[in-house]
Order: sequence, then structure tokens, then C-alpha cells
Amino acid sequence: KPQTNLTFGRVAQGFATLLVRIGSPACSPKPRGKSLGWKSGRKRDPFPRFPIIKKRASRQKKVNKDNPNT
Repeated sequence: KPQTNLTFGRVAQGFATLLVRIGSPACSPKPRGKSLGWKSGRKRDPFPRFPIIKKRASRQKKVNKDNPNT
């Protein structure tokens, strides 16, 4: 006999069938596959190294002999 008042569980069970009939607006998934990676025969250069820059010791500020407060 057909049910007039459906429960939440019965609606959830029939929802998949409903989606198959009306379709989904989402695009179908695309195949992934493997990425191309490095081309064959290409030389892999090492990561470029840069020279180290060292901070030199800072010099003390010159004291003005006329006004020692500045």
C-alpha cells in the first residue's frame, strides 16, 4: 500500500533514486593519471648556492668632544 506520510528515514532512502532521475548539476570527475615530471634526457642542475653574507662588527658612535651628551 502506498504511504502518504513518509518518515525522514524513508525520504533519505529514496533520495538516491531521486538524484539519479533528475541528475546532478556537478560536473563528472576527470581522470587524474600521473604527472609528466622531468623530461627524459634533461639535466638536473643542482640548487644554486649563494655566498654567505656576514655582518661585520658595528663600530661605536663617535662622541662629539664639544657636546658629550649627543
